[in-house]
Parts: sequence; structure tokens; C-alpha cells
Amino acid sequence: MPPSFAHTRILLGVPNVAVRSALRMALHSHGYRAIGDTGNFVALHDLLQTEPPDLLITAAEIDHNDTGYLVREIRNQRLGGNPFVVVLLLLATADPEAVKLAIDCGADDLMLMPVAPAALLARIDKLSRARKPFIATHDYIGPDRRGQARPGPHSAPTMEPPNPLAARLTNGADTTRLDADIRAAAVRLNDMKVERMAAQAAWLVNTIVAGVRDGMAEGDLLPHVQNLPPVAEDILARIAGGPSESHAGIVGQLLDQARQLEAAPASISATKLEQLQQTTIMMVRTVTRRQAS
Repeated sequence: MPPSFAHTRILLGVPNVAVRSALRMALHSHGYRAIGDTGNFVALHDLLQTEPPDLLITAAEIDHNDTGYLVREIRNQRLGGNPFVVVLLLLATADPEAVKLAIDCGADDLMLMPVAPAALLARIDKLSRARKPFIATHDYIGPDRRGQARPGPHSAPTMEPPNPLAARLTNGADTTRLDADIRAAAVRLNDMKVERMAAQAAWLVNTIVAGVRDGMAEGDLLPHVQNLPPVAEDILARIAGGPSESHAGIVGQLLDQARQLEAAPASISATKLEQLQQTTIMMVRTVTRRQAS
């Protein structure tokens, strides 16, 4: 029996009406039926929040807004209920900076516009058969595009993401198994992110302490000082309401100390720096212990 694409949910985000209509027609002629579309950035955001698709096909820029921001929000579990939406980003230019921005947002694949319908369908077919493993670092979540993992214990681990496209071909409208897989994988992905953010906090604190000890100029030290509170805030947000929420106290302590340092970086004492370093060590041990359990 040939595969049925009727239940695969696709969302098109393309500002050009003619292009959007042509892509929608090509998808429909191939058997896709659950197709939503918009050319408006705010509408795209709202649809992703309320009706997350299996596949997002979107221009890299809509209404002068970077849609990579929406992809990052999806991957970070801040937009919609599925961080594993398959994302195909359409680029208006092959400029290296634009390509890098697109890759860094966590999209599964990129295509250069104008897009031939046959090429688009072939790319979707490829994504339905296989996805790259996902990786989480302190500033990225998405397909692992490293040639090979870095050796050593500090290399970021990968995970196999659920593939909504493959699941739809197998199970059609029944999403029971897919929904369960997404929930379990989302917990794992969040744990991976917490662990990487904890490692980033430790790196920042060690850099700050070493910089103060070695007389680093305040201007060079300030970016590290300013980056520490958002890292602690992210960890707090990620453990809220989960099994690790009991560890919020030590993370909150780190956040308080980081904010004190940010408010007066030039007057921080050696004692306060030592306390900050010890708090960070305790926080990292706690998070690592949780992930290993």
C-alpha cells in the first residue's frame, strides 16, 4: 500500500502569495491535505503556539523578522508543545552569513529559493526517512552537524529525536505513540540542556575568578559577568515543575550571587568570589547527579 500523506500537518510560512500558493498546490497534488499557511510573522508565531505542525516550511525572513528566532523558541521548548518539529528553512540568498544564521537556529535542512516543487517534495521525503541526531549546547539545540563528536567526557551528547513525518506515515491520525515519544524525548532534551548550561556557568565562573586573579581589564571581564545571570535564570526555568525543582535553592543562590557581581563587578571581594565558585561547584554536582540518576 502506498504511503498516505493526508494526516501529516504542514505549516507554510512564506510572505510571497504566489510562491506560497504554488508550494501549497504542489504539496496538495502529492497527497498532503492538512496544510496551513500564512505570510505574516505574528500569525506564524501564533499558529506554531496553538497548532504546532509536524513540518514547518518557512522563509528565513518574514515581515523583516528573522524566523530563525521562532525555530530557536521551538527547540528551546518555549513555543508550541513539540520541540521536534521538522523544520525546512527557505533562504533568499546563499550569503555565508545568512546560511550560518539559518544553521545556528536549529533547522533540519535549508533550501535556496526559488524552490522547485519536485526538489521540495524530495527533501521532505528524505527528512521523513531520517533525521540527524539532536545535540544541546549552551547556545544551540538542533541537528548535530559536527563531523564527529569531540573526544573526552565534556563532549555534548546526542539523542535520537522523534520524527513526526515518519510517525504520520506509519500511524496516520493516531498520534498516541508519537505524543508519548515526544513527551519522553522533550524531558531528555531538557535534561541535556540543563547539564550544558550548568557546564557553561562553571566555565564563566572559572573565567571570572581567573580573570580577577590575573588582573584582567574590567572591559574584558564584563561580558562574562553579564552572561552569568541569564545562564542561571535559564537553569531555574528549566527545572521548574520537574523532578529537579528541589534543586532550585542552589541555583537560586548562584543567581543571587551572579546578580550581585553584575551590579558591582569592580568591588567584589575575594571572599565573595570564593563563595561564588563554591556555589557553582555544588550546583554542577547536583545537576550532574540528577542527570545520572
